[in-house]
Formats: sequence, C-alpha cells, structure tokens
Amino acid sequence: GLVTNNVNGFPTRPGAFQTSFGGGVSDAVISKFDEMGNDLIFSTYMGGLGDDQPHSLVVNSMNELLVLGRTDASNFPTAGSPFDNSKSGRNDAFVAKFSSSGNLLASTFFGGSGEDASNGSPDRSNYSPTKYNYGDDARGEVIVDENDNVWIACPTQSPAFNHVNAFQFTYAGSQDGLIAKFNSDLSSVLFSSYLGGTGIDAIHGIKQDLNGDIIVVGGTTSRDLRTSSNAHERVFQGGSADGFIAKINVSTNQLMNLTYVG
Repeated sequence: GLVTNNVNGFPTRPGAFQTSFGGGVSDAVISKFDEMGNDLIFSTYMGGLGDDQPHSLVVNSMNELLVLGRTDASNFPTAGSPFDNSKSGRNDAFVAKFSSSGNLLASTFFGGSGEDASNGSPDRSNYSPTKYNYGDDARGEVIVDENDNVWIACPTQSPAFNHVNAFQFTYAGSQDGLIAKFNSDLSSVLFSSYLGGTGIDAIHGIKQDLNGDIIVVGGTTSRDLRTSSNAHERVFQGGSADGFIAKINVSTNQLMNLTYVG
C-alpha cells in the first residue's frame, strides 16, 4: 500500500477497481506482485476527493487483503455491507477488503466526531510528544484472528464513540488509543474500546498471542493508565512520553494487564 499525490498514470492493471486518481490531495494505491516481484498481478487506486492514506496491510486465511488507513474524503469508496458508509469527523479510519484478484469486497468508514487514525495533527509540521518523526501521524495496524475477524488499533481524538462491549467507554484525554474488532465482511463491530488516560495516548501496533488474547503497544504521556498489580512498571517514568504494553482478554473483552515501558 502506497500514497500517490494528485497524479494519474500510476500503473494500474486491467479490471482494476479504480483506474484513475480520485482527486483531492492523495489517493491510496494497492499493488500485488508475484512472489518474485516480476509480475504485477493487480494494481488499483483507492480514494476520493480528499487525503487518503493506507497505514497497514494483512492477508487473511482466504488470501484476501485487509487494509487499514485514514481518509478525509466524504466520497471515499465503501462497498459490500459497510458498518458505516459515511464519514463522521475530519479524518476517519477506513478498513477495506480486497479479493486475491483485486476486487473490492468490502469497505467501511470507522470514526467519531474528531480525528481518527491520526497520531497528533495530520499537519506534517505540527509535532506532539507521541509524534517525533515524519510520518508518525500515520500510525495504526490491522490484523486478523483465527476466525478471520478483523482487528484494528490506532489513535483517536474523537470524544464520542458508540463503543461495543468496551472496557473503557469514556474518552479520557486529548487523544486515546482505539481498539476495534469487526466481523470478516466489515458489516458489524463486535468489540470496540478506548484505551487511555488524561494525557496523550497513541496505539501503534496490535498482535494476537498464542492464547488468542490481544496485545497492543504504543506511546503515552498519561500518568494514570490502568496498570496491573504485577506490571513491570506501574508508574510513568518521566520525560516527554513512555511506551506501554497492554493485553486484552478476547473472551471477556476486559483489560488484563498493562505496563509502562520507559
């Protein structure tokens, strides 16, 4: 997954979902090569009249491609039976699923009233304690579980989310982490929650462990994260930001463990 800025002429393939630039600032472009990198199997634009960025890719058990990104385009292409077919804030997260041959099977917005899938400001000259380097605003990750449910994790600045089975329903600071679980066709959210304190919190990565529980990692300025009693570091260590690691029980949707790392 790449970003292309305000141009036509990117090498798409016949039958591509979107063969021309969608307008606005930038489009996502998704390209699949053979295992040797010699043959371009499919290649397509994906975007609307705005700024569209892919942040993370993963392939499920059926060789379908899942893409997580963000968009501020109201006409970003949705497909299938999307959980949400309209944009809610300035930038929303999007999740999309392509077949192995490049057909768009499903696509949905996911967002609240503020910035979603943005770590700090999308303005590349505006930095924050969890945004140190160029591109750090474009953080988040998508994975699939053994049932091909789709999990995403990213930052959010939306104080009003209709969370499902959350361990934290309330927006706590100026930016929280966001975790969500979709069914395989992106038509339903099975679980979603904030994770954050009264400072700035950003989830950067997500993984499933051997027990099926979910691990998330990120950065924080919050002194009041809900650390566990046996945490490696229960207290914020100082400086502008610490890392954190958290584990979520997928059976109960509860926060099992959390530690600072700093």
